[in-house]
Amino acid sequence: AIFLKPDFAEAYNNIGITFREVGKLEKSVLNFEKALKIKPNFAEAFCNLGLSLYDTGNIEGAVSHYQKALKLNPDYAEAYNHLGITYRYLGQLNKAITSFQKALLIDPDNYDFHNNLGSVLNELGQFESAIYNFKKALSINPNFSEAYCNLGVTFKNIGHLDSAFQCQKRALEIKPKFSVAHYNLGIVFKDSGRLDEAIRSYEQALFIDPECADARWNLSLVQLLIGNFKRGWENYEWRWKIKDHDPERYYPQAKWEGQLLKGKTLLIYTEQGRGDEVMFCSCLPDLISQEPKLIILECDHRFKPLLERSFPGVEIVIKQALETPNDFKEFHSIDFQVAIGTLPQFL
Repeated sequence: AIFLKPDFAEAYNNIGITFREVGKLEKSVLNFEKALKIKPNFAEAFCNLGLSLYDTGNIEGAVSHYQKALKLNPDYAEAYNHLGITYRYLGQLNKAITSFQKALLIDPDNYDFHNNLGSVLNELGQFESAIYNFKKALSINPNFSEAYCNLGVTFKNIGHLDSAFQCQKRALEIKPKFSVAHYNLGIVFKDSGRLDEAIRSYEQALFIDPECADARWNLSLVQLLIGNFKRGWENYEWRWKIKDHDPERYYPQAKWEGQLLKGKTLLIYTEQGRGDEVMFCSCLPDLISQEPKLIILECDHRFKPLLERSFPGVEIVIKQALETPNDFKEFHSIDFQVAIGTLPQFL
C-alpha cells in the first residue's frame, strides 16, 4: 500500500501496530513516527506510539503521547484507558481513577474499563466500589476471567474467603491456564489453612509461568511453614523480584554462598521489616563460630545498641535511606557480601 501511496499515514500506523504485536518495538515506534510526520493530527497514531513507548519503558513519553491524542480527540476513550493504566503503573492512583472514569463516561459498556477502574479502587481499599465495577464488567461480559480473578482478590481482601475461592475457580473454568488465578487461589488456600492445596496452586501457576515471582515467593513462605526448609529458602531468593520488596544491592565483592569464613571479612546488609531483621540475626552465632576476621552488620538505627551488646565482636553500621544506601567504603578488605535474609539458606 505504501509502495502505491508513499504518504499513506494509515498504512504506516497499521504496520506499527503489527510490529508492536510481534514485539518489534523499535520498528513500531519508527512507523508511528512516520505516520505522524505525514499526518500530525493523527490521534490514533499518537495513542499507539504511547503504547509502544510504554512497552519500551519510556513511561513519560507514553503519558505525553496519550495526552496529545486526547488533545486532538477529547472523546478518545481508549486513550483515557491507557493513560489510566500508565498512571496506575506510576502509583498515581487518583489520576488513574479519573482517567478510567472519563473513559467510562464516553464508553460506559466497556468491560475492560470497569475492570481497570475496579483494580485501582481495590488498591486504594475502596472495596465496595471495586466490587461494583468488577460485577459491572461481568454483567457486560460473563466470561471475563480477569474480572472474576480481580473480584476474587477483593473478596479475599475483605475476608470473604468462600466468595474469593468461588471467583478464582470460575476464572479458571473460563481460562484453565490462567497463572494469576492459580496463584490467587493459592493465597486463598493459604489463608484458609489448606497448605498442601496452596502449594499445588502455586506450583500450577509456576508450571504455566515459571517467571511468576509472586507465586515463587508465596510458595517459599508455605514451604517454610511446613518445614521444607531446603526448597523454602531456595525459593525465598525470589523475594528480590517482588514489587514492594527492598531492591537487591550490588556490591563489587563476591556474594557469600556458604564459603568458609575463617580469616575473611563478611558484609551483611539488612532488608525487609524490623521483625525479619531480628529473626535473621539468629544466624550470626553460626557465622561467628567460623572465626572470620570481621563481620560488618548493617541494621536499623534503633537496633544498634541491642546488637552491639549481643554481638560485641561484630561491627554494627546504621542503615541509610534506600535512595542512598551505605557504600561501606570505610572498610577496605571486605571479602564477601550477603543480604541478611539469605543467611538461612546456608545456615
